[in-house]
Amino acid sequence: MRDKNNGIKMTARNGILCSAALILLSACGGTDSDVANEDISATLAEDTSWQTQLDFSDTAIIINQPRHGQLTLGNNTATFTPEADYNGNDSATVEAGNTRYRFSFTITPVNDAPRFISRTISLSADHEMVGQIEAYDPDGDDIIFSLVSQPKQGHVSLGQEGSFSYHLDGLSLPNDSFIVLISDGLAESEAAIELKPAYSTNEEKAAYYYHSSESHLKQAEQITDSINDDVVSQNSYIALAQGYVKAGLTEKSDEILEQKIFSQQALAQAHLKVALAYEQSNQPDKASTHRLLSLQYQTDYIVDNGITNISKADASVLLTLLNDMNGANDSEGADKVTTQLESFTKVIGGADEEYQGAFGNMVTAARNQASSTVETYLQTNSSQDLQLALASTDRFASIVKETGYQFVKTGEHKGERFYQLGPMYVAQAAEFYYSLGATDKVKDLLAYVFSYYTDTTYDPEHHYPLKNYAQRSIEQYQYPLAIIASLMELTYPNTPNLAVQLVKPEMSSYDRVIDAAEEAKALATVIRGGSLIDAITIIEQQYGDNLRELQEQYSGRIVGKDYFGGQLITLGYISEAKQVLRRGINILRNPTYLSQQGNTLYITGTRGCLKYWSYVKKVDDTDLMDTLKQACQSIVDNKFPTANAAKDDAFRFLDAYMDLATLYQLIGNSEQSIALLNEATVLFDKIEDESQLQAKQRDYLFARMSLNNFEPAYVLLQQMVSPWFSDEPPEDTEEELKKLLTLHRTLVKDDYNTSSLTEQDALLPQLRKTAYNEANYSELYQRFSSIEKQLSTEIIKRFNNQPAPVQINLAEDVVDNLSYARRYQDARTLLENSYLSASDQLEWLGLIAERQATQDDFPNSPIATVDTDHDGLANFISVNASDAEIEQSDIQLDNDADGDGVPDEIDPMPLG
Repeated sequence: MRDKNNGIKMTARNGILCSAALILLSACGGTDSDVANEDISATLAEDTSWQTQLDFSDTAIIINQPRHGQLTLGNNTATFTPEADYNGNDSATVEAGNTRYRFSFTITPVNDAPRFISRTISLSADHEMVGQIEAYDPDGDDIIFSLVSQPKQGHVSLGQEGSFSYHLDGLSLPNDSFIVLISDGLAESEAAIELKPAYSTNEEKAAYYYHSSESHLKQAEQITDSINDDVVSQNSYIALAQGYVKAGLTEKSDEILEQKIFSQQALAQAHLKVALAYEQSNQPDKASTHRLLSLQYQTDYIVDNGITNISKADASVLLTLLNDMNGANDSEGADKVTTQLESFTKVIGGADEEYQGAFGNMVTAARNQASSTVETYLQTNSSQDLQLALASTDRFASIVKETGYQFVKTGEHKGERFYQLGPMYVAQAAEFYYSLGATDKVKDLLAYVFSYYTDTTYDPEHHYPLKNYAQRSIEQYQYPLAIIASLMELTYPNTPNLAVQLVKPEMSSYDRVIDAAEEAKALATVIRGGSLIDAITIIEQQYGDNLRELQEQYSGRIVGKDYFGGQLITLGYISEAKQVLRRGINILRNPTYLSQQGNTLYITGTRGCLKYWSYVKKVDDTDLMDTLKQACQSIVDNKFPTANAAKDDAFRFLDAYMDLATLYQLIGNSEQSIALLNEATVLFDKIEDESQLQAKQRDYLFARMSLNNFEPAYVLLQQMVSPWFSDEPPEDTEEELKKLLTLHRTLVKDDYNTSSLTEQDALLPQLRKTAYNEANYSELYQRFSSIEKQLSTEIIKRFNNQPAPVQINLAEDVVDNLSYARRYQDARTLLENSYLSASDQLEWLGLIAERQATQDDFPNSPIATVDTDHDGLANFISVNASDAEIEQSDIQLDNDADGDGVPDEIDPMPLG
């Protein structure tokens, strides 16, 4: 058929329009008989190309491409490039005009050099790391690895099969490289293996931080290393040793203990504190090891320094060790400390030896510890604290029984021996036991005290032989009998009071002994099974005309100094205690009582409403707590209404509102607590005295922060700060600088307001402790930090303007403030530019390092310490945290540690 295209026949084949004039007929439907074949053979080496010149008579078309390479046609040329690393046979077909070119290729093998799969390795930033360098040989030959050069820092060990270990020198990130050669025996390749710190898992994030330049421990160590004074640097190194344990870098902690701390005293303290860090990190075996090392160093120091020179601080270390061991249920370690204490006591003590001052130091340390643990138990009422208090009181009692005699200093018996301190110390131990409900131990010590003065027969089970010098002892000093007169009345209510029988009217302590016995009769009545009404009648007959004394008898003077009501609780007479406490609460709101009190301390304060809260909490009675709340609310409403506050009364009224707000907070009603703080705010305007105003503003500021009432706290803080940046700021004097430092401390100093019943810290520490899960934590932190920065800048400016004497006087306070504010570099610069001597600068530099080493972004948590961008999210969880601690914690993890908007897993600089 004829086509419209100039009569030339066109054939469509496989969807391609072919022209007979342009394409071989065999390609467009012609026959093979029209085509001449031309065979071309070529041999080439692997990974090379082959090319030839051909005189194509017409346009050349590739009919079949090679299977293992690429054939390309140019201007009368054909080029064949085999696939990389291929060897063997291949073929291709090309047609041009009436000629078919059949190519046959033989690719001969050539040995290929081995190749690296990856030249970058991500490693956890730890001291010792292991890995595998990945490579392959195209020919399947075995590869041998060898190290060409070491990294600039650290050391690499490389195995022939490619496994390697990398040991870092010191704390640094593995941003480094080393050169490796790989060989198959015929050919070689060489490359730099780049090491990059990994930042994916929790362990990697922790290691990254502590090895980076952002690490607060690393920065603190750099400061400490610059202090060329072994004494000044000791506390900083001790803090660092603790910090590295918590960080999981125990080798670094050991290195500091071995190489940086030298004196026996310092080593004893260091191992004691490191042991505590291990205990908190759930590593009890290591904690025990370091406590024993502390015992060894402290013992060596005391012996080398002379046992008779033992100080209170020396003894306190041993007693703290014993307390820690008991707290950790380390009975073996506790036995070793006890043995050592007994050994020292025999040398410096002994009931039949003269009393020595060194023994007094031992006693003072033991008494302080016993008193502290007893007080803690009375506040917590926990069984664990009870056991610790009993153990510390046992130690105190054991030591004081060995108190020696003294000599009469004046009078006709001058130079004669008598016991003064022995019976007093033992009587104090008996008081501790009574507070703990250990009645049998009280009876034992009562008999021991009486043995200083007389022979006893009232209790065959508790008896000690009469000691020497009894006549002189009771003539010279009867005060211990006043202590045990009440205990005798309470523990032996049906037995004549031996303490009362022993004293004579002419003795100096006669009235004290008689009064103490009388005061105990009410409680003894209840113990004997008498009626509560009879006991109350005894108290009212004795104190009825003194309402303050009466309300104290119904509770205690303060918490821990129990009278009738508090003692009923201790002895387990809860029902009776509730009735007595109710009487005390009624006295608090009695108009006559209220009119007799000059301030709020005995009304709403810690000897009034807040004291009764502690006692009512112990008896766990909701109705009684409601009664207390209503009574105290009524007192404030009627006696301290804000509208009636005169200028002279505003300070006292603010105290009352603060006390009531604290009561509501303790009860758990934060909303009412905040409402009371809001109501009282108008009273600030009535205080004319500047120092009083600032004191009350600080109190209210702390209260709002402890309630997480942040916005009003921020507004109040702005009001307190604004005068310093007004048009007429305070004068540039030493006194004004002191005031500025006090204001600044409200923002930065840990445990600033320790007198409060509620947990109240300075503002930034309070945020770190309690507010990290607030939705706007980052904003809050930034706002409070901004004000802190203003104050720090003003402090530095004013300090630099002061003359040398003032700088020397205030340097410690200024450096302390700046360090608490984490303005470590500012503190260092201030020291360098000050009038301080070189030795003083070193001393305060040590303080800076110590503060930085103990830095903690989550001070209430055992599982997290670091939040580099202050968004309330932890960079990582402590590598030593237990599963139970993690499960109980409400701390969340950060995925953008520097707050730059780039997720950590893809951020090349995750800490900024």
